[in-house]
Amino acid sequence: MISRFLRKLGLAVSMIPAALIAACEEGPNVVVNFSLGGNVVDNFVYASSKGPVLVEIHGNPIAPRPVEDLAQMVLEEMKSSVVDRVVSFTVYPEEAPSPNIKIIALFDGAATQSGAKLCEGRAPSAAEPEREKINLRLVYCSDGERMSDVQGWIKRPENLDEARLRKLIWHATSSLLSSSDH
Repeated sequence: MISRFLRKLGLAVSMIPAALIAACEEGPNVVVNFSLGGNVVDNFVYASSKGPVLVEIHGNPIAPRPVEDLAQMVLEEMKSSVVDRVVSFTVYPEEAPSPNIKIIALFDGAATQSGAKLCEGRAPSAAEPEREKINLRLVYCSDGERMSDVQGWIKRPENLDEARLRKLIWHATSSLLSSSDH
């Protein structure tokens, strides 16, 4: 009786690493490529205190759904990820009091894409989207300079409302605007 219990317990424990690996394969996974740490936070507080912060969105991982649906969801998740102040975001440059301070969101861009080049105004490099996953690159720019740069991915969701896509954007934004130096 006890040996049968121990065998079942051993089997259950042996399955934990496989479950953890499967969770990592699903995502979201986010990595900070570059950050100026506290300078990012100070700059973001300054920009967001004046009004909406500009967000440029490139790529549409949920096509054929309209990019407007993606933009609305991206802005909602970005806003909810900033927990220590009231902020707003916009995709319209004319609504941003400081359009020179912005976040660039690049979905399924080239893996070799330079965040610094994006901030300088260079057009994003296109890449063939991976069928199995969505890649996201967020870059925080101020006056053409890269202040923070993160990338992440998830297993490609079936639809826009899938929680993993929202979590990816939330975690990537939180990491992008973090005060920790990386």
